[in-house]
Amino acid sequence: MKIVYSDKASGIIERLCFDGFEIPFAKGLGPSLRITEHEKAANIKFRLSGEKYSAMYNGLMIEAEYAPNDESFVLKIRVTNTSDTDFTPGSLDLILGIDTYMTGAAEDNSKFFPTMLRCEKTHFHGYFMSPSGNAFAVASPDKIASYTLEYGRTTTEGENEAEYGHRIHTASLSLLHKEPLPKRHPKGVDSLKSGESRDFNVCFIPLSSVDEYAVRVSDICGIPVITADLYTYPKNSNIQLKVHSKERYSITYIAPDGRVMTSPQITECGVYTVRVTTESGKVSEAKFYCRKPWEWYLKQARLEAMQKPQKATTHAESWYGFFSAFLAAKHYPEAELDAALSSHFDEVIPLMFDLDKAKPIVAPERIQNTSTLISVLTDKYEVSPEENKKYLHLASAFGDWLMTRQKDDGGYYKNNTLYTCVIYIAKSMLELCEAEKKAGMHEEYTRHYLSASRATEQLAEKLEDIQTEGEQTFEDGMISCSALQLGMYALTLPENKRKSFVDAAIYMDKLHACLEQKLVPDCRVNGASIRFWEAQYDIMFNKNFVCSPHGWSAWTAYAKYYLYLLTGKEAYLKELFNILGACVQLMSLDGNLRWAFANDPYIKGERLVPDTKSSIKDGYASVKLENSAYRGRYTETVVGEEYMDMVSGWYRTGEQRLTGGYIGCPLIFPDRLDYSADVQGGACDNDVHEIFKCLEETVLKKAFVVEREDGEVVAYNCDAALNNNVLEISFYEETEYLHTNFKTTRIVKVGEYTYEAKKGNCMTKIK
Repeated sequence: MKIVYSDKASGIIERLCFDGFEIPFAKGLGPSLRITEHEKAANIKFRLSGEKYSAMYNGLMIEAEYAPNDESFVLKIRVTNTSDTDFTPGSLDLILGIDTYMTGAAEDNSKFFPTMLRCEKTHFHGYFMSPSGNAFAVASPDKIASYTLEYGRTTTEGENEAEYGHRIHTASLSLLHKEPLPKRHPKGVDSLKSGESRDFNVCFIPLSSVDEYAVRVSDICGIPVITADLYTYPKNSNIQLKVHSKERYSITYIAPDGRVMTSPQITECGVYTVRVTTESGKVSEAKFYCRKPWEWYLKQARLEAMQKPQKATTHAESWYGFFSAFLAAKHYPEAELDAALSSHFDEVIPLMFDLDKAKPIVAPERIQNTSTLISVLTDKYEVSPEENKKYLHLASAFGDWLMTRQKDDGGYYKNNTLYTCVIYIAKSMLELCEAEKKAGMHEEYTRHYLSASRATEQLAEKLEDIQTEGEQTFEDGMISCSALQLGMYALTLPENKRKSFVDAAIYMDKLHACLEQKLVPDCRVNGASIRFWEAQYDIMFNKNFVCSPHGWSAWTAYAKYYLYLLTGKEAYLKELFNILGACVQLMSLDGNLRWAFANDPYIKGERLVPDTKSSIKDGYASVKLENSAYRGRYTETVVGEEYMDMVSGWYRTGEQRLTGGYIGCPLIFPDRLDYSADVQGGACDNDVHEIFKCLEETVLKKAFVVEREDGEVVAYNCDAALNNNVLEISFYEETEYLHTNFKTTRIVKVGEYTYEAKKGNCMTKIK
């Protein structure tokens, strides 16, 4: 390998050159050190002295050495406290300096995203990955207290631009960091005693692919790395994992209630912890989840759609809970609750949409609001097609309005910004088309299907050369929503016309891999997509942090589902189940729906909490809750690696009923520009319900059986056993559809029902 410096005297690297790819560094930034004391940060500059670099800061002596070898680039640091007093900073950070700043331009494909950073009690490991698929690991056999993603663009002077934006400048490792930190992190690494020295070795390890990550990191750094195919299981399953370690090790299984288990069998719902300890004392952890039946999550989401009420705002995210309401009513009707939610819908929607003219009256340029309404209306129709025909006709009329926002190139636009992949506008049209086709509305179906076709054809042509809402970057949503829409559209085509769309969907999914938590050995996040700017809008927390899973993680799950149906590759099915397993844990086992999981280990910022001195009265006649409603106030708080609650349970719009989507977001009427309203009450946290919409489409009442290349048959959502050449299937929960993926025709028996399952991908309705 080769080091290219931008300033060798200060140790500032321009790029690291490995065989096959280069790692770009942000201009003038690193590697370097930053010390934070009393909320103030000081950047420490190195100076070359012989073969090593050194720096001094208030009695702290820091020495650094760059040690490239055939396998990796090693950064060796020694920190010594030469003063007479203990050194206890807020943090001592090693700014890696890797350039992760993606602007949405073509060169983003060669930039590296900080896909995984993970502190263990005795060591650290993680990896950076580019959209083009190149990857390298960053790992240390030493205790790393924490890490920080540098949101926005941090300069060498410590200034921070666009702190709440949609880009990450680089990442830092905290060699020392004050508490509180997550339980899994090292302890006693918050200070350096007088006269004490501590050594840190940080390895940059090139990977030919992420598949070799665990072996390479374990071999080079001498640490155990845990991997698994599945992180979520039904009851009475055995946890299955792999441990990559050069040393002998022991495994401890810990049940949700904290007791140490004698076997890896899981018998109760909750999160199980697996702890691996090597002979030399290195400790790694992994977490696995035992889920409830899928239907429980959808039913509970319907309850939470009322307990955390839907609101009329400028943003569809404020009323996304109507998906859970109507999809649960479709499968599991409860007359009183369903009637209450239907009444709430009929009260909220007309505040934002003119139902007579079928057009939006609030923020009309946010065309994703209208496409979301089309999907909700379609779901409401399907609760009772004979009684609810008016909702399908209304959805169809809004589909016509949406087509007025479609340009000649096929894309749906907000003014001049391509919005097809802001949420998933073409998918909403396809959902409408499916219902219209079944209802015999052939003229409307043909018109809307042609519109969706044109939009998806444009996606297949443009690939990653697309746009998104807000700051342009290489963004989770626009890539996953392109992949899912391409996949969904391909499924509507004859097999001989699918190839170009399938290829495009696979390509977009591969680009998206750098934004997926595929290798994190934690059921709470594994597979979920990486977003970091939503908290300021959804729960009014004024700091960026990775919220994963978040409601929009479901977009990745849709893409995996469609790609599995199209290709039959089991990897997509595994990823689907891991993503949904992480997502449904946002519903706690006692039925409390949380907004998202905060991945960052240490987040300090202003958070919106109830102002209990300022209670309000609900303005919606259909909302009759025992829990009180309040205005919000900000308070400084520290959180990290934990679930974040929704605010809509207590933070409501009051008597005004209609407001902006979040604090600081004004109401927008095209013909009432002088209109003003109280900005409090709006929140986008109900976007979490996208998870349950996805669950209903992909896995609810479905089971999957796959035959692998070696002939082994494996099952998802069911058990499969071969008996006298008959494959006998038993289900864990109520199942209506069995999807089989066999190499040859097989005889399948489900209860008393026996049928012949053909070769290839087949979805069969079980009689």
